[in-house]
Amino acid sequence: MRLILPAVITVALLLVSSRLIQGQKASYVYVGCFYDSSARPLPVIVSNLRDAIDWKNHSKTVDTCAAQVKTRGFQYFAIQFYGECWSGKDAGTTFANVGPASETKCKDGVGTSWVNAVYKIVNLPACSSGMLFTPKASSGFFLESTWCSSKNDTSPWLEMIFNGPTRITGIGIQGKYPNHWVTTFILEYSEDGSFYIPYRERGLIRTFTGNTNWYDLQLQGLVNPTEGQTFRLVPKTWQPSHSSACARIRLYGC
Repeated sequence: MRLILPAVITVALLLVSSRLIQGQKASYVYVGCFYDSSARPLPVIVSNLRDAIDWKNHSKTVDTCAAQVKTRGFQYFAIQFYGECWSGKDAGTTFANVGPASETKCKDGVGTSWVNAVYKIVNLPACSSGMLFTPKASSGFFLESTWCSSKNDTSPWLEMIFNGPTRITGIGIQGKYPNHWVTTFILEYSEDGSFYIPYRERGLIRTFTGNTNWYDLQLQGLVNPTEGQTFRLVPKTWQPSHSSACARIRLYGC
C-alpha cells in the first residue's frame, strides 16, 4: 500500500538513511533487499557463517563477510539465509537482476531464504553515520522509503527534516524499480525550514550526479560538510523525463 496525497506531503515517521558501518576491517553501506534465484546474481559464495550466527547481533555476521569480501577484492556483497556471504567480481551490475524484495525480508540487516541483503564497501570520511530524518515532499507518494513526485510536478523537491542542527558529510541516492531515477540534482539547506541556501563548492552551486539505473546506491561526499536542520534535494533531470522524479535518499553525517 502506498501513501498518496495532493500538494505538499509529509510522512509522519522516520525513514532510516542507510548507515555507514565502520567494521573492524571494512567500511560498508547497506544498499537494499533483493531476490535471489538459481542464476545467482551474486555468483560467489565467499563463506558460510551460519554456524557462527549471533542471533542477537547480526552485524557481526555482516562485519565478518565484509572483511572477507574486501580481502578478495570485491566491492558488493550480500548476506542470505541469515549467514551465507555472497559476492562476485561483477556483482555491482548483477545483484538486482531478479528484482527488489520487501525490506521486511531483510530484517536486522540479513536476508532470508533466497533473499539478499546487499551491501557496498565504501570509503567515506569520518563523521559519516547514517542519519534519521522526517521526509516532506512537494508532491507525490512514498512507497517503502522511496519517493516519487506527481507527474505534473515540474519543480519537485524532497526535504529531509532533522530534530536539530545536523552536520552532513555525504548523500546517497537510488531510484525506483523498474525504470525511474534522478540523473542530476542540487542540495539546499536551511536553519529554520523557510529560507534555503544552495550548497556550493568553490563558490559555485554544485550539481550532483545522480543515478544511471534504478538499483545502485550512488554516493557523493561533500567537499564542504554542511550544517542545517532541514536539507532539500531538488531534482534537475530524471528518467523518464516525461514522468515522475523518483528517489530514495540517504544522508550521512553526525
